[in-house]
Amino acid sequence: MDRILIVEDEEHMGELLREILSREGYRADVVKSGAEAMVHATENPPDLIVLDSMLPDVDGLEICRQIREIPRISHVPILVVSARADVTHRVEGLRIGVDDYMPKPFDVAELVARIEAHIRRASEERSINPLSGLPGNFKIYGYIDRKLAEEATIAVLYIDLDNFKAYNDYYGFAHGDDVILLVASILEQVLRRAKRENTDLLGHIGGDDFVIVTQPGFAESYCADIIERFDEKIPLLYADKDRTQGHIRIKDRRGNLQVYPIMTISIGVVTNEQREFESHVDLAEVAAEVKNKAK
Repeated sequence: MDRILIVEDEEHMGELLREILSREGYRADVVKSGAEAMVHATENPPDLIVLDSMLPDVDGLEICRQIREIPRISHVPILVVSARADVTHRVEGLRIGVDDYMPKPFDVAELVARIEAHIRRASEERSINPLSGLPGNFKIYGYIDRKLAEEATIAVLYIDLDNFKAYNDYYGFAHGDDVILLVASILEQVLRRAKRENTDLLGHIGGDDFVIVTQPGFAESYCADIIERFDEKIPLLYADKDRTQGHIRIKDRRGNLQVYPIMTISIGVVTNEQREFESHVDLAEVAAEVKNKAK
């Protein structure tokens, strides 16, 4: 259940908003001052804040400014309800991080629709990996669970890089990000080549772990295409000396020199053709075994 924090000093208005949003299926909490709002938001981060622009102890925009400076809650959408009609006030609010404005008096149906839209958009943004721009864990797991519930036959490719950590340590995180973006690009190209970019799910679990959910008949050709493209491109992200010798050398914690070959890619494939899976958790356990075997 999505949680909404209502910051409203008029008791009648606060209770009205609580009743409306509770009826729509939200858990709504009401506070009457900016100080209470900051305590509540930091201790129990909500999914959205409905904020009155004029509070007894502080201007509502100052609360918005403070929230945007706290990393833990800076992402929370803020919808300001205001009796003030001046454009200057609204522009200032938008500049410091207000997501939306509703004038008082407001239309209840429009308010609910705007809240739904902001929460939906925030949920979608949370499910996207910020580096690759691909769907993240939340969307991947939900998609797999939905396919299993529909009793659809699927193949899940779990894609992982070999010696990525050593590369990251040796060249630095910025170059490591280049590798991740290369993998994402290769996977997108493979799906486009098969004309399945709008049919199959490509997701980025995190780090150097990616997932493709497809039909079993495409799994083998996907693997071959991914490996061929990766092996062709990855040497270009190594320095000439390292590429020529085919490895990098890094000292471990004890000062011993370790040799790490040019990165390769491992893919574990799991299907539900011969066995049933209740959820993505069960499937992921088998996939981890398969991927480790591939490595």
